[in-house]
This record gives sequence, structure tokens and C-alpha cells, in this order.
Amino acid sequence: MALPLRSSRIVQSAARSMRTPWSASRALHGQPDELYSYTSGRWLWDEEQHLLARQRWFDIKALAAVAIDVKQASRCLSITKVADGEHSRVLRLIMDNRQSVVVRIPYLSQQDAASSISSEAAIMTFVADALKLPVPRPLLCEPSADNPVGCEYLMMEEASGTPLHDVWHLKNIIDRAAIAESLIEIQANLISTAFDSHGSLYVSSNDTHGTAPSPSPPEERSKDGYHVGPLADLDGFQAWTPERGPGPSAKDWLQAIAQNHINHLESTLLNRRALLKSTTSIENRIELYQKVFCVVQAITSSAEGDVSMIPRLWHSDKFDAKNIFVTGNKVTGVTGWRGSSVAPLPFLARQPDWIRYQGPYIYKLPPEFEAMTDREERDWWGYTVGCTLMRMRYKDDVESRCKILDRILHSPMSPLLGQLADLAIQNYGDTMGLRETIIQVTR
Repeated sequence: MALPLRSSRIVQSAARSMRTPWSASRALHGQPDELYSYTSGRWLWDEEQHLLARQRWFDIKALAAVAIDVKQASRCLSITKVADGEHSRVLRLIMDNRQSVVVRIPYLSQQDAASSISSEAAIMTFVADALKLPVPRPLLCEPSADNPVGCEYLMMEEASGTPLHDVWHLKNIIDRAAIAESLIEIQANLISTAFDSHGSLYVSSNDTHGTAPSPSPPEERSKDGYHVGPLADLDGFQAWTPERGPGPSAKDWLQAIAQNHINHLESTLLNRRALLKSTTSIENRIELYQKVFCVVQAITSSAEGDVSMIPRLWHSDKFDAKNIFVTGNKVTGVTGWRGSSVAPLPFLARQPDWIRYQGPYIYKLPPEFEAMTDREERDWWGYTVGCTLMRMRYKDDVESRCKILDRILHSPMSPLLGQLADLAIQNYGDTMGLRETIIQVTR
């Protein structure tokens, strides 16, 4: 598939990713430093280190100029920060022609920003064009900081609709059921495409600098123009390691994740030994990740030939309510595709948190409900019956529309496999959760 290059080099002056606060903040309309800094939380320990890791200076005038060019506007009216994420910052730019764009800028602490940006752009384009799903279209992909803006970034259309987490509690049971049904259609469509290897999705192009993948013809429903490549978004590793896939089996996928942890820990181990510091905790963590190899080998051997283990693309944030946008009772946008993998569904698929309900299960209101005067009692009955009916409706719709997903959601092993994958990917100091999950899986 041919990719039309669209250069973002419309500003002649070069910019660097690290700029002084007084020069960077004297940008468009006197924007404050909060556009470049993390302002969404605090830390009890090492706060300065955490804040520096999430700081990213860039040329905001150059970014505005790119957005103006992309949207064919005359000027940019405003630039606001939408969110400070764990790995990147999201900005919203509004033009004078009433159009807007959203820009994701990774922090300097994200070691693999280039692959992260490239993969996210490819995934969103594939899902929008090949699968015809409601996903904001990427407009410009800059996987290198060597551009006038001075940082890697992904510019995309703004999602259509209202975030579900803002309105879900206001919806009646009929609208909730319709929204869930709309989501199931999206999930079934996503699952309908299988791949031949495990990893992250990329556009089949040698150079995605300053480009957005071109749309496929309406009649074309294929993976042409895309390929599965090395895993992106294995965050927090100080040294880039080659063991990121792609791999032909589920074992290769999860072992690549564990091996990256081991390589990173071994590098840390050498540094601590050079400084004559204790290495016991790091050695214990390496031993724990080596146990993941044994667990994965046993799981994949027993599941050989299982159709649900065929690699498929899934949403990285499990279709969280903050990433789903609705108009009325229909899903009109899904965001948050960063870090999405092509991997076995039992390790990825979950029932969305906003639908999950643990009980008690009560299917109808009591006869005396209308006469109840206690507000808390009425609310409890309404909430409980509503959640019960919502769970039942979602279960029935999944069963009738997507047999593979239904099988996975009803498997007692799927929650453990998902937990194993999530904890193996994380790079946090506490490994107790991973240790307990390995024990449960082996039982």
C-alpha cells in the first residue's frame, strides 16, 4: 500500500526537545509551563525525579503551525492540556475554522517513543480503515524528535461524542444496553481479524516520518499494508533490548516481555555490583521472571490448537469508560490504543469495568418499590436490579454475537492469564502480585 508523505517541516527553525523554561513557556498566547510539565499528581518520595521524567519541552509555535497546516486554518486559537498520562501528555488545539486536533507527546522517560508512536498510528488507521470502526483518524505521525516541534508526537482527529465515564451514571437501562450492544459490535469486528504472529502492529513502510497512513479502499478488508513487528511500549527499560519479537506463538510473545525485564535487571545488577551495593532483591526478581518462562511453556503446550490462542488485536486499556465516547446511546469513538498488542485473547480480553458486576443478582424490583420512601433503599434496589439486568444483557449479546469472546470471558483461567500478562509487562518494584499469580496459575 503506497503511503503519501506529508511533511510537517513547515517551520524552518529547528527545535530541540530539551529547552529552557523561560524560552519554551514564552510560546503561543503566553502559555504557562503546565503544557510542558506534569501537574496531575504528587509523589511522597523522589518527587523531583518523577516530575523531571514527565517533563517535555517542545516548540509550541511549531506545533501550532503544523496543526494550522493540517487543518487548513489561518491560526490556532487555543492550546490546552487534556491529560497527563503515565507515559505521555495529551494536548488539544482549536483552530479558527472551528476544527480541532488532539496531540499525544511522549515523555522523555519513554525509551521506545518511536515504536510507540508508529504502532499507535498504524493501529488506529487499520481499525478505522480496514475494520470501519469509530476511531479518531491519525493525521500526522512523527516518530522522531528531529523535526521543528522538537519531540515525537502523534496528531489525530478529536473523538466524536462525550466520554462514557461522564454520562454512564446518567443513562437509563435501555440506553445502557444499547451502548453495550454497540461496543460488542466493535469487539466482534476487532476479533474477526486474525494475524499470523505476535507483537505490535506497524505500517509496512520503511519511513513513517511525517506521514499518516493512507486509507484503504472501502471494499478492501485486509491486513495489506500492515505487518506485525517488535513489541512497543515495554516502558521503563533503561537499555533497549532486541528480544521484542515478533514471535509465531503465544509463548514467544510473553517470553519476550519477561526477557526484557531480565535484560534490564541484569544491567541494573552490574551497576549495583560496581557500586558495591546489595543485589539480593534484583537477583530475586530475575529468578521470578525466569519462572514466567516455565509457566508460559506449560500454558501454551496445553492450549495448542485452541482457536482462541490465535493472535488478534485488542484494546490495550480493556475498553475503559474514559476511552469510549458516546453520542446518545451509540459508541461513536474509541481512543487509548497506545500499547495495544497482537496477542492471544485469553491474555488480553476482559469484561469492561463499567459493565462488570459481582452481585447480588436480583432480576426485578419488589412489589413495594413504588411505595418506598427511603431514598437510599430505593437507590440500592434500582442500582442492583439495573446492574443485574445489564450484566445479563451483555452476557447474552456476547454469546450470540461473538462465540470466541464468550468462551474466554467464561473461562476460569482467563482472569489469571490476563493478570499474569499485565503484571509481567509492568516494571514496578513490587513483585508480590506476579509471584502470587504464578502460584495460582501453576495450581
